[in-house]
Amino acid sequence: MSKQKVLATEVALVELTKFVKKHKAKEFRRGKITEEQIPTEYIDILESLEDGNLEFDENLNPKYTLMDPVLPTEKNADASLGLREITFKTRIKPTSLANIMQGIDVQKDSGTFSLKYMSYITGLSLIMIDKLSKDDYDVLNQICSVF
Repeated sequence: MSKQKVLATEVALVELTKFVKKHKAKEFRRGKITEEQIPTEYIDILESLEDGNLEFDENLNPKYTLMDPVLPTEKNADASLGLREITFKTRIKPTSLANIMQGIDVQKDSGTFSLKYMSYITGLSLIMIDKLSKDDYDVLNQICSVF
């Protein structure tokens, strides 16, 4: 059974285009990204907008509601240990980036770098990132690639 769309594809695409243009302005100016590429390059983000799991505030900052929330376990019944929604840091300062890269050869350890980068942008621990469903992880990974 398919999920009912909250936003029409055309409306979601307009929102996504504004978001990518704001956060990837230099790439647009240099022609590395075009409007025609957005639907395929950012398909997970587009579908999340359509499904209503992703929304942007007035400053085009994203807020994502997990498709599969991470719920507290019986062992850790504290509701604060669950996760349903994620807000993002939309800028990474040079000193923070240096801290993330510390001890990592980005060419050889791109996976480790990507995880640490996602952890910083989302504010999630690496342990919490491991608990995300594949679909939620893919969406978050794509959102983080914009910053």
